[in-house]
Amino acid sequence: MFDKVLTQDEKIVATLCPHKQRFYFHFFAITALWCLWLFVVSFLVMLAFSITGAYCIIPLCYFILAFVWAIPASIAKYKKTSYAITNKRIIACTGICGIEFKSIELNNVLSVNYKQNFWDNLIGNAATFVVCPKNANTNNAINIKLQFINNPDEQYKVLCKIINQFNGE
Repeated sequence: MFDKVLTQDEKIVATLCPHKQRFYFHFFAITALWCLWLFVVSFLVMLAFSITGAYCIIPLCYFILAFVWAIPASIAKYKKTSYAITNKRIIACTGICGIEFKSIELNNVLSVNYKQNFWDNLIGNAATFVVCPKNANTNNAINIKLQFINNPDEQYKVLCKIINQFNGE
């Protein structure tokens, strides 16, 4: 997957994949909230305009369509999400229909922030790393989020070790 963006002298040192259950849970939670909002809003609109009869099925159709869309979209997003640490940079690959690559060169990494929220603790096996570049004060600075990482404690140590080795610390 990363062959498209690697240079000739660049080699992948480590790859990180998202935690499957946590990834799906997050995507479905967002979809469920969106579906609930659609259902409530369309139901309130129907009440406001006193629409009855066959039109009462419209909120239910919104709800069903959103969930039908969520299943293939979440599978596609999971399959296209991965992260690589090379001997020169950190690369994040994401997308649903297309593929987007973001990268930060290892010599530009200022810090790696480790975040494990309530749901991550509940599952116990996922975390988010935010890699911050040194030029974070400029408008074109890109933070890379490595979300829902498996074995977060071990992967955090590996990531920091690679960055420190590259920077000669």
